Amino acid sequence: MFGSKLKAVEILSVAVLAWWLLVAETELDEQLTKWVRESTRVPDMSGMDVELSEEQIEHFNRTGYLVVRGLLSREIVETLYQNRPRSVFPNWLAPIAWALNWAFGSSLSIDMIWTESRLVRALWFEGPVPMVVSQLIGNKTVRMLADIVYGIPRGVRPRFLGKWHKDSTSFDIVERAEAQGVSAWIPLIDLDAERTGGSIFMGDFTKVSPDCQAEPSDGCSKACQDHFDEVGTVFDFRRGDVLFFTDYTFHRSQPIKQEAMIHERFSLVGRFVQGNATFKESRDVETMRKNLCIHQLQPGEPIHSPCFPVVYPRGHAINLDQVRVPTQTRHLMVNIGQILFGW
Repeated sequence: MFGSKLKAVEILSVAVLAWWLLVAETELDEQLTKWVRESTRVPDMSGMDVELSEEQIEHFNRTGYLVVRGLLSREIVETLYQNRPRSVFPNWLAPIAWALNWAFGSSLSIDMIWTESRLVRALWFEGPVPMVVSQLIGNKTVRMLADIVYGIPRGVRPRFLGKWHKDSTSFDIVERAEAQGVSAWIPLIDLDAERTGGSIFMGDFTKVSPDCQAEPSDGCSKACQDHFDEVGTVFDFRRGDVLFFTDYTFHRSQPIKQEAMIHERFSLVGRFVQGNATFKESRDVETMRKNLCIHQLQPGEPIHSPCFPVVYPRGHAINLDQVRVPTQTRHLMVNIGQILFGW
């Protein structure tokens, strides 16, 4: 009885917010472009080339992840944090959004940030992250499938974080046999695993049992969740550190400790594949949610589309007029779905 009433409340909340959003398009556009307008100064990212050691590449291939310390300057990360989007909701909906976040334990996420923020665009197109990805996948051309900013409001302990999973579904729009996916996770604040929590546990390929490694991302058994907890490794992060991991690496967010809930927690994620990967149609909800750009590709075609720009080697021009992104209302509806249903 209680469960059915809660579901009814959730559906009613979505309906009411959907109606509000449809009449608030102008203010929503203003909110989501706030990051662009406030990014008045973009730190210089030239000369930030990095060459991984053989040991680092071997570690990535063996374990499924690599932490590169100090890859970005603190100035760059602090600028990203200071210019973070405070809310995807218009000001007059902010109290309702906070209440929903608190009640349902939700986090904010906004996709396709590179199309809206020249600061983030500079990070991906001029910074060292794609160069590292290229070295991790055999010095190949790198295209970006998506980028996402994740934010956890003050006082919120998300209920949809903390389960072991792989990011494989986020790469299901490309043929997996021919293109390894790599995610780059950039925390925008310092993370102390012991004191504040909020870091990431990684499942090392060399420690995870073959049976559990073969488990599906969205249906991992309780026994394997417990196994990952036993063998997983958690790290501290300082602003400028970047975590790289494969699309098949199990990982989970570390619970946030009480004393850390007074702060907002933000991170930026980029998802990358080699340049000649081919498109595969996928109706997976997670894939559709992440892939907001209208690319018009057919199955089997190389992902040579402005929606999936070449970010390494550097110097490839990108015409933002060719990148068609759905309306801001769709961004907001996605976030409502995440708040209420954990999309």
